[in-house]
Amino acid sequence: ADPVKRTNFAHWCNEVIRMYDVDGIDIDWENPGYEPHNGGPADMVNYTLLLKEVRDSLDVIDQDLMLTAAFGAASDRMDDIEWNEMVATLDFINLMSYDFFGAFSPSTNHNSPLYTPAEGDPTFNCNSAIERLINDHNVPSDMINLGVAFYGRTAKTTGTPGLHVPTTGATDDGTFSADEGSPQYYNIVSNMSLFTEHWDSLAEVPYLTGNGSLNTFVSYDNEKSIGLKGQYVVDNDLAGVIIWEITGDYMESSPGSGVISGTPLADTLNLSLCTTKLTSAGI
Repeated sequence: ADPVKRTNFAHWCNEVIRMYDVDGIDIDWENPGYEPHNGGPADMVNYTLLLKEVRDSLDVIDQDLMLTAAFGAASDRMDDIEWNEMVATLDFINLMSYDFFGAFSPSTNHNSPLYTPAEGDPTFNCNSAIERLINDHNVPSDMINLGVAFYGRTAKTTGTPGLHVPTTGATDDGTFSADEGSPQYYNIVSNMSLFTEHWDSLAEVPYLTGNGSLNTFVSYDNEKSIGLKGQYVVDNDLAGVIIWEITGDYMESSPGSGVISGTPLADTLNLSLCTTKLTSAGI
C-alpha cells in the first residue's frame, strides 16, 4: 500500500538478482484481499502496482529475467486479482492447486484432487481451477503452471477412517510427528504398513486409511497420480508445473543416512512431461 516501500522492495529484488545471478523473482503473497491476513479491497490494485514496479526493476538488468507469482486456486482468491494486468506483467502464473481439503474440512477429502470428488465443493480441484483461470479470467494456458504436491494431509476421523467421513478437525501429529501432520511423501512411504491404500477413480488420486485402531485418513499424491497430472499439463497445453516442495520425495538409501537413492515423484513427472513432448514431436 505504501509506494515508498514498493519501490524499496523492487530495488532489492534487483539487488538479489545481481548478487546471486538467479533467473528471476517469484512473488508468493498468500493472499491479496484475504481478510484473515488483514487483506482488503485495495490489495487488488496495489498488487498490480507492486508487480509492475518489480518488473521494471528487473528489466533494467535484463528483459529476459523472469517474474512469476503464485496464486490461490479458490474462486474467491482469483476474484481479488487483476488478471489482465497479471498476463501483461508476468512470465508465468503459478497456481497453488493443493490444500483444497484437509483436517480443517468437516469431512475427509483430497488435498489436491485432479478432478471433482464425489463430495465437497465441486470447484475444489485442479481441473476446475485451471478451467476457471482460462475461461473466466482469460489467462492463456501456456502461462499457467499447475501446482503439484510432494506432501500429503492427514485428518483424524470420528470413527472408522474412510473417504468423505467426519473428521475431528485434528491432524495426525503422532504418526507424522516430523511433519506436524502434513507428511512429506517419503514419510508417507515409510509408514505404509500402518495403512490400507485406496484409489479414487473420480478425483484420480490415492488415499490411505489407518489399519486397526488408527483412525487416520491420509490424502497424498503417488507416482500414478503425479503421472496423470503431468499428462494433464501436456493435454491442456499448460506451461508446466510448480512443486511444493521439491525435497518431498527424496528417498534415503537407509533411514537417517542423508544419502538420496531416488526421487520417484520427480522422475515420474519428468517422464510424463518430457516423453510425451518428444513423442508428439516424432522423436
